[in-house]
Amino acid sequence: MLILSTATFVCATAQSHKNFMPFRHNHWGIVDTNQQEIVPPIYKTLRIIGDADFVQFDDSILIDLNTGKEVPSEGECVSAIRLEGGLYHLFNSDSNSVLIDLMNKDTILLSLKYKYMNNTDMIDPRTGKSTPYIHGHLSSGENLLLHGNKKLNSAIRGKFDEFEFLDSYGEIDGFLGIVIQKDGFSKVYDSHLALIQSTVINSEWLDILGDKQIATLKKKYKLEELYLACYYDCGGPDEDLSFYDQPDLPSIFLVEYPNDRLFVSYALPNGDKEGVRPSWIRGIPRSLKAIYFNDDENTIVFDPRFVKLNKVMFPKKYLE
Repeated sequence: MLILSTATFVCATAQSHKNFMPFRHNHWGIVDTNQQEIVPPIYKTLRIIGDADFVQFDDSILIDLNTGKEVPSEGECVSAIRLEGGLYHLFNSDSNSVLIDLMNKDTILLSLKYKYMNNTDMIDPRTGKSTPYIHGHLSSGENLLLHGNKKLNSAIRGKFDEFEFLDSYGEIDGFLGIVIQKDGFSKVYDSHLALIQSTVINSEWLDILGDKQIATLKKKYKLEELYLACYYDCGGPDEDLSFYDQPDLPSIFLVEYPNDRLFVSYALPNGDKEGVRPSWIRGIPRSLKAIYFNDDENTIVFDPRFVKLNKVMFPKKYLE
């Protein structure tokens, strides 16, 4: 049983309220604002896509949260990049990769298969001007650096193996160049991707950028410090869109909206209230939060930016 308060949660962006949200009752499904089950909870995995506009279940079933309806999916959604003002998601099938702007219904066919793609900007330390690029990690394990527009032409010719970006760690806010490993050479490029130096690799990867190369770039940029940047924690982007661990709630609890903020509380044996704040959902988007209860097998997902009525978006039949 879930006890609900009669208060109403009000935010400025009421007009953008979502009428559908994912929920978990042992498995994942879709619920509407009337607490009616739209998609039964039969899916094991959930991925939030865009600004809570779509979700994908089990890496295949794509649901539009603006309509509550299933839409065609081009495979598993693995990452997203911004191109010319649009948000494009990378979908992988068994045979190919495609970029899709789901909101504007624009598709970019790709000639190669990618494991993931990411936005990467290079900064000219003398002018502060930023130039957008796309790093693409291929399913073969090789890498490409592409221009940050819809043409996605190669910014550095050909594929390369290992790479690191160059960073001044605070002196300049952004990447100042890149060093790649290709065909047995270490190639160092500045922020405009002009080749600074090419050296035969005679040591382990972490030692390929020698003191002379660092000194050349530091002199060019007039910097005190310049280092190899550990790109995305040296392990690619965080693709884990699961939930943070949260203390379980008992089956009977109260949903309140003090000061226009959703808050969950329940009564202790001595009559006091114990509060559990909703958790941010890890990954993208940061707008969504979640509440867990009954041994973490049930999850309420909500967007605190939008108006919430005094009914949580969880099927009523599972709360009674």
